[in-house]
Amino acid sequence: MDPELRSIMERVDRVENKSFVSLYEHAPAELHAGSYEKDGVSVGWLASYEDAGFSAISNLDAAPDPDAALREIIEMLKKEGVKVIGLDDHPDMDPAISPEWLADRGFKPDFHEQIWWRPLDEIESRPDPEGVRIERATLADRDTFARVLNEGFGAGRHAGLGPAFAAVIGKEGWLHYIVYVDDEPGAAAAMFIDEGVADCFVASTRPAARRRGAQTALIIRRMRDGREAGCDIATAQSVTDNASPRNFERRGFRPLYRRTIYARRLEN
Repeated sequence: MDPELRSIMERVDRVENKSFVSLYEHAPAELHAGSYEKDGVSVGWLASYEDAGFSAISNLDAAPDPDAALREIIEMLKKEGVKVIGLDDHPDMDPAISPEWLADRGFKPDFHEQIWWRPLDEIESRPDPEGVRIERATLADRDTFARVLNEGFGAGRHAGLGPAFAAVIGKEGWLHYIVYVDDEPGAAAAMFIDEGVADCFVASTRPAARRRGAQTALIIRRMRDGREAGCDIATAQSVTDNASPRNFERRGFRPLYRRTIYARRLEN
């Protein structure tokens, strides 16, 4: 990787880590979220949402003894009620922590994730589609935001994902959005800003509101807001098997790196 892209990758990774820490620090106690760091290894969890992307270990190879660190982390997470834990093969991961190493310790490939980036020097001017209106979410919108985000992701009504993101509405660095489609809440998204990076963190659309251009409108709106906030680049994360990669590519985002998220079920 050339020096410019490496610098961008390091900045994007730092901002992503900060966003997760902020998310978990502000989560209500009933969502059973938290974070932990030791010997350079970071762990964040959201026990109320069973997803390996939201309860995950980072930089495990920084530990003097990765096996011992993994055992300690797993025991701690079991006590916190976490049911699944993730670990990704970041490009900087020590090759010793290989797919075979992970498989021997109970981890299986769960999904692939593409990290995107683009400069915010020029942003297309495009009106929102007919019948589509984007509003900044406020504290009064927390329940609506949480409900729409969960429904768009196919999560259960009481899953912790939506409430966790709703809990950081109005917190430092965060911007939240609700898209109204024909005057009904149809999509939701969040963005985290730090170090000049506009991280288009999470977005989902309710099934009834799909194919109306909500996600494209959200990408453009967040880029504009990021630039107005002084950001010089935008970033996003997407799985590789839905429409998100195409949406980001069409809006000028470039691949930065790709990672596989490995998951392990935790049995009590």
